[in-house]
Amino acid sequence: MGWAAFIPAVVSAAAAVGSTIVQANSAKSQARMQAASLQAQERQTQAAAEKERQALAKANEKTADSNAILRQIQDDNLSGGATLLTSAQGIDEDDLQLGRGNRLG
Repeated sequence: MGWAAFIPAVVSAAAAVGSTIVQANSAKSQARMQAASLQAQERQTQAAAEKERQALAKANEKTADSNAILRQIQDDNLSGGATLLTSAQGIDEDDLQLGRGNRLG
């Protein structure tokens, strides 16, 4: 009778160990699938962000860069109206007159 009670206990213990192993493998499999799902979601998020960035860049191409225009005007004001042709002194008004004066007639 000793062996008759021992064998079912061993079988039951082996079944419990087997069940634990199956559950552990299942948990590992679920963890892998969850990690893969998170990676796929991250790739989708990055792709959507890139599309949004490209759309914004495309929209910005069609509008005037008002900041650059204002900077250019401010730079022109700081230089005193000088150009590469006139230098900082500008042009003498006497050089602009063509003969008798600037009035018609």
